[in-house]
Amino acid sequence: MTPDEFVKETIGKPWDIDHAYSTQCWDLMAKCLQMLGVPLGVIHCGTTGYVIDIWNNRHTNGILKYFDEVHQYRDGDWCIFPTSYHMTPKSHVAMKYGDKFYDQTTSRGCAGYSVLDPAQALGGFRWKGWNTMDNFRYGLNYLRFEDADLTIFKAYDGYGLYFLSAGEGALKDIQEFDNDKLLIVAAAGNNYFQMRTDQPDRYGTHYGVEQTFDGVDLAPKKEGLLAYFDSINSGIEVAHSSGYWLSRDEVRWACTPYSVVRHRGVSVNLRSTDLGNKEGEKNTQTMIARINDHWFFILSRTAVLPSVMARFAEEYGADEAMLMDSGGSTQLMAWNGTEYHAEIYTGRHLPNVFVIAKEKPAHSEPVGAHDPGEVEEPTPEPVEPVAGGNDEEDDMKEVTKTLLPDRAYDILKWVSMILLPALTAFVLFMGTDLSPSYELIAKWITGIATLLGSLIGVSTVQYNSAKERQDE
Repeated sequence: MTPDEFVKETIGKPWDIDHAYSTQCWDLMAKCLQMLGVPLGVIHCGTTGYVIDIWNNRHTNGILKYFDEVHQYRDGDWCIFPTSYHMTPKSHVAMKYGDKFYDQTTSRGCAGYSVLDPAQALGGFRWKGWNTMDNFRYGLNYLRFEDADLTIFKAYDGYGLYFLSAGEGALKDIQEFDNDKLLIVAAAGNNYFQMRTDQPDRYGTHYGVEQTFDGVDLAPKKEGLLAYFDSINSGIEVAHSSGYWLSRDEVRWACTPYSVVRHRGVSVNLRSTDLGNKEGEKNTQTMIARINDHWFFILSRTAVLPSVMARFAEEYGADEAMLMDSGGSTQLMAWNGTEYHAEIYTGRHLPNVFVIAKEKPAHSEPVGAHDPGEVEEPTPEPVEPVAGGNDEEDDMKEVTKTLLPDRAYDILKWVSMILLPALTAFVLFMGTDLSPSYELIAKWITGIATLLGSLIGVSTVQYNSAKERQDE
């Protein structure tokens, strides 16, 4: 799941996860945790009854097992606002999303957007799972990262990366790239190529190494061009093309990217210098990455620096990542669950494309020309799960059932924090019109409220102790 998908799933709907106090900000965060597989006990608010407890107790409530504490915010970060901020007098939790915050308020009654000042937040919590491409769904995903509006295609199980060419010196519309031997579900990325129109005979000249599934075998020897290739014997390798001597039969594919930013799980900065220095130029971008056994196409619809894409690859744990031609060449064909279509299209003709595909079995017909058929979605696993797993009372309210029943806790909390303080204020306001002993009555009510607050506090201590025993 991505932050975009969470918003699309929950926006405009009322969420009352704990069935207490109607639709509060806590409930929307709780809904997110449920969808991520994180136990709700880590956001228990038993000290004051307000979400400020999540922040104040972050070193003991277990939330940092699943979330990182952050102070520079991006989409998906849950930020805690203090009582000192005039917009959040009782504290508040909201998810950073674009230039606004995504939250739920009792007055609104459903999930929606609020304009809050991020500088007023005490800090935020970033789910560790946001930072791994493993948790993206198969097929299309959408995500904002810094100023990049990313469209991401994750390969299905059993699908690999293949390289197709328009033919030496030729160009094709991305919609025309196909191969009878492959079931293609996505296409993107290409080498740089000649676009000069003053020399028509050179138009379409392909730059760099190009060894493709459909038989093209170009391997010019130039120090200023990279050779990035999938060797049958040794896997993904990178070299200067001047020292690249492998034949087409020795590789699954070989290309010349603009740069390689991740190699063997390490951030690098290897660039084809003959293609110029684009590091200071914002443009739409195409990145091809791999994590574990899955390939990804990652395209930015917005113009960003190459360094933004490199940071994404690093933060999301890519084993391999390369940046291809940018600008008008940034295009994507993809299966969206219904059809194989142009997800991002500029009309620029391309010399070659990478495709996510699998080879068709002999004498078989696919469901459709580009239809992967039924795909089993991965189930995101919580990061660093609590010992014992989530199957055994992962919602910490289960722990409290033997200490103070949920319903009793909710009633006592409402009585002590809302009813009795309001009744005290009413008695003091009425004064002698109510009773000559109004001050004594108010004192008694305040005492009862304090007693109930103490009972709730004892329950919280027991709750935390039980949680600690469960974690051991």
